[in-house]
Amino acid sequence: MTQSLENKRVAILATNGFEQSELFHPLNALKDANVKVDIISLEKGSIKGWDEDNWGESIEVDLTLQEAKSEEYDALVLPGGLFNPDTLRTSDAAIAFIKDFFADEKQRPVAAVCHGAQSVNDCVLSSPLSKKPHLMWLSSFLTVVFAPTTWAGFTRLFRAARFVMRLIVAESS
Repeated sequence: MTQSLENKRVAILATNGFEQSELFHPLNALKDANVKVDIISLEKGSIKGWDEDNWGESIEVDLTLQEAKSEEYDALVLPGGLFNPDTLRTSDAAIAFIKDFFADEKQRPVAAVCHGAQSVNDCVLSSPLSKKPHLMWLSSFLTVVFAPTTWAGFTRLFRAARFVMRLIVAESS
């Protein structure tokens, strides 16, 4: 699978308060598979993660939403977290960026980890979904929509990264 992922590009959209494990685990797994990954956020600089019950590690932002072009990406990862999804869903630029993954003909894969699904609820409800699986919630639909859990185990995070990689390979076949 790694050879098929060369020259692929994935966007991770996040801001301050992302769940640390939900960003870093998919990021590292994708990079290990030779995928080019960009951290995209609302502003330049760095964003700080949330690690269980306190602030965690920071990561440098590669591009702002104003600089990033969604059509240049093969997939999108949306980590959850305590503050991250609420901030993103109030940003018109973030919602437009997410919607682009559902709106174009390619219907590119979107992996929304735990609370990250909150950022796509409005996008999914207002966009026609293709027959191809292109969205992954790492909980049951009812759990994500009505009472999201706040912790996604590493097994589920590993599946999120693998899910994105399989869909990218399928899209390019």
